[in-house]
This record gives sequence, structure tokens and C-alpha cells, in this order.
Amino acid sequence: MKITQHQSESILNLVQLDQTVYQLQSQIQAIIGGADVAELRVQYSALAAEFLTARNQFESNQTELERAEADLATVEQRISKDKDRLNSSSSAKDIQGIESELATLAKRKSELEDAELALLENQDDLQGQLDEIGIRHRGASDALTAAESAAEAKLLELRAELDRIANDRLQLHAGIGTELAAIYDRRAAKGVAAGRLIGGQCGACRMQLGAVDLDHLHAAAADDLVYCPECQAVLVRQ
Repeated sequence: MKITQHQSESILNLVQLDQTVYQLQSQIQAIIGGADVAELRVQYSALAAEFLTARNQFESNQTELERAEADLATVEQRISKDKDRLNSSSSAKDIQGIESELATLAKRKSELEDAELALLENQDDLQGQLDEIGIRHRGASDALTAAESAAEAKLLELRAELDRIANDRLQLHAGIGTELAAIYDRRAAKGVAAGRLIGGQCGACRMQLGAVDLDHLHAAAADDLVYCPECQAVLVRQ
């Protein structure tokens, strides 16, 4: 089969375009696979769970604090009423009973005040933890959003470039002729389809050809289609 100089240069350009397509596809897959973004998603999910736990603990403690405050208010009201009863009572028996109840209420009040103080201190600690986790949670959210936006923008850029290259390749492939295109496709399915012969080396497989093989190649007509004896790629001679 004969091949023109224009066809020879065209198939070398096709090789370059195919290599570019492969590189672009690899970059696209790497972004889709997104190890960096995936790691940020894991970090964000972990912090979201940690934040939810901290918030639940804070709210639970808040509920306990409100219950203690309500109980304390009830006891104080009861003490106030008992004191009024004590002041207005003239019965020794009633006074004794009221004083006994006041003593019990005073003990209960002291217990509730201690519990309230402990809950208040715990609430301050939980609030601090919630604030600190919230800052890290928002930071992780911002980082994930930024990474996803950057990845999406890069994907759009790469896909646009891939479409452009694919269109150039389609036109170049159609321009080399049906027979040569079929030969190119068969070679491309197995590896690099073509390479320039430079200094006795195949530009497709990078193998240095032997003297006998080179003699055969040089003996062929300048417009003969020749192949690398090592990788079977189309060889373009100078």
C-alpha cells in the first residue's frame, strides 16, 4: 500500500490526538473518582455526626437544667407558703409539723441548688464544645463545597477540551482515507498506532531496530506503507 507524505503526517497527528484524549479521559476519571473530595466528604460526615452528638448532649443537659429550675421554684414556693402558715399558726402540733416539713424542704432545696449549679457548669462546658465543633463543622462544609465546585469547574473545562479534541480527531481520521483509517484503528487497538523512525528507533515502541530490519525499511519505496518489525506500528520515515 502507498502512503502520501500528508497521510504520514496526519497519522502522526492522530497519535498525538489519541494520546491527548487518553490523558484528558484519565484526568476526568481521576476527578470523578475524587480521592481528595471523597476524603473531605468523610471528614464532613464525621464532623456532622460529632456536631449532632454534641448538640443532643447540650439540649439534654438544658432540659435537665430547666427541670431542676422548675423543681427548685416549686420547693421555694412551698417553703414560702409553709413559712406563712408557720407565722399564722398558734397550734404547737401544727407548728412542729410545719417546721419538720420546712427542714425537709430546706434539704431538698440545697440538693436542687447543687444539682442546678452542676448542670450550669456542665452547660457552659457543653456550649464551649458545641461552639468548637460547630466551627470545625462549618470549616469542613466550606472546604467540601469549594472542592466540589472546583472539581465541577475542572470537569467542565476538561470535557469541553475533550469534545474539541474529539472533533479535530474525527476530521483528521476521515481525511486519511478509509483504508489507511482502518489500518490505523487496528494498530491503535493494540497500542500506539504509528511512530516516526528516527535514528533507527521506532517512535511508537522506542525500540532500536537491527541493521537487517533497517536495511529492509530503507530498501522500500519512499511512498510504501511500512511497519515496525517489533510493534507493528506504522513507521513514518524521514
